[in-house]
Formats: sequence, C-alpha cells, structure tokens
Amino acid sequence: MSEDDLGPQEAVVVETRAAASALVWPAVWVLVLAAGVGAAFGWMPQAWHRIGDPIAVGVAVVLLLVLSVAPALHWLARRFVLTTRRARVMQGLVRRTTHDVLLGHVQEVAHTRSVWQKVRGAGTLVLITTSGDRVRVPDLPQIERIHALCAELAWAQHADRPQTRPV
Repeated sequence: MSEDDLGPQEAVVVETRAAASALVWPAVWVLVLAAGVGAAFGWMPQAWHRIGDPIAVGVAVVLLLVLSVAPALHWLARRFVLTTRRARVMQGLVRRTTHDVLLGHVQEVAHTRSVWQKVRGAGTLVLITTSGDRVRVPDLPQIERIHALCAELAWAQHADRPQTRPV
C-alpha cells in the first residue's frame, strides 16, 4: 500500500500475503511432473520418441500450468493490509479488486483454523461489520497476532467515536 493511499494520521500496521506454505503443493507438483517426464523419456521405446516426447512434454506443461503456476499466481495476487483505520483485501494481478473494511464499522473479529492451517500457523480472519456482513480473509500467517491487532484497532476506533446520549 503506497503512502498516497493512506489517509491523514493513518499508518500501515501489517501488510502480508497468504501463508507461504500454500506454495508447498505447487512446488511438490513441479518435482513430480519433472520426475514423470524423465521417467516417460526413459521408459519410452526408442521408436516412439519422435511422437512421444512432444506429447509427454505437452501434457506436463498443461499439468504444470494447472497444478503449479495457477496456484502460485493466485497466492501472489492476493494481499492483506491492516492500517490503523481499515482492513484492506486486494486481489488480482491484471485486474485488481480492492475491498476496504473500516475498523470503526467492525462489530466482531474472529478467526478459524483447520488442522492443516494450525500446523502451518495460519488461519482465516473473519471480520463481522455492524451491518452483519462477514469478510473472510483466508490463510493469513500469524493469525493470532493479526486477530489481536484487528480487535485492538477496532476497539480503539469505537472508543474514539463520540457517544450519543439517550433522549
């Protein structure tokens, strides 16, 4: 997030992507596909190499795009920024979508963790606004820290708001 995007007296507290452990399976697929192509070249009869080699490489490239490149680009395209006044979720490399949640409108902050996320130290942040909307930010690293910061900043925004007296 650039300085131009920040309001007066607003500062970036946390800027992160999804947990990098999300890239483990794409990396494993790269190794499996490389081994598979090498095995196909080795086991293929010599007479088949002229047709079989391009087919094996073509299949591997398609699988590589689907199983490794697409998940890596999805990871790269998503960012979460927490400032002193808002939580921002940005998605997209070519066409960027930005969703801001003003912390003054956050009613509740929660997080969930699957077993796999717990092992990786990640989790899904859930911001519930005063209008009842739920904003979910999946796979954030250090989820307990981010949850605590969001709750503290939202509470500070509510404390700064002038209180109205009942009539």
